[in-house]
Amino acid sequence: MRVLTHRDNIAPILTARPEIMVDELTDDSLTKGLEWADVIAIGPGLGQREWGKIR
Repeated sequence: MRVLTHRDNIAPILTARPEIMVDELTDDSLTKGLEWADVIAIGPGLGQREWGKIR
């Protein structure tokens, strides 16, 4: 499992689930992640601020 998320979420996720591959969500990591994945899930918790909107 791989999680792409805001950089502030990386440490808490790794603390709770150290077996998960966690990276900061960037345009490059998203492109590579989509090429890597067989299945994707988006949300919950994106919120309505600018960071969670489609670019």
